[in-house]
Amino acid sequence: MNQNVAFSLALLLLAARSTDAGKGQTNAPTVFVARPTGPAVTPQPTPLPTNLADVISSSPTPPPTLSVMEETADPTFCLAAADCEAAMPQGWTFYENSFPTKGCYYKDNGSQKLYFSLGTEEDMSTPTEELPGLQTRLMC
Repeated sequence: MNQNVAFSLALLLLAARSTDAGKGQTNAPTVFVARPTGPAVTPQPTPLPTNLADVISSSPTPPPTLSVMEETADPTFCLAAADCEAAMPQGWTFYENSFPTKGCYYKDNGSQKLYFSLGTEEDMSTPTEELPGLQTRLMC
């Protein structure tokens, strides 16, 4: 018998006994305890995927990396703020101001911030290797 059915039956019988008590009988209410019958069912853990493709396709997409953008055919230096902003990966923040480093660059520290500062063509074309700290040139 299903556990829900057994419990419902127990409540029905209890209600019927209470009604008999109103007819002058002094019977105490009977309490039924419903116990499941049959073997106990143990919940099984969710199996882990065995196909690596399933794991990869369900993993969150990592943020875009700029190293891929720097390897494009015929990369050029971004010499205008609009070009720099257009080359920016989705989800990044763009800052245009007068910074000490000129041109289009980002700090390779995971901050997802892109910077542009107008300067001479020579200053804005300084290769990454010559930029200070973690600054990396973004190519258009």
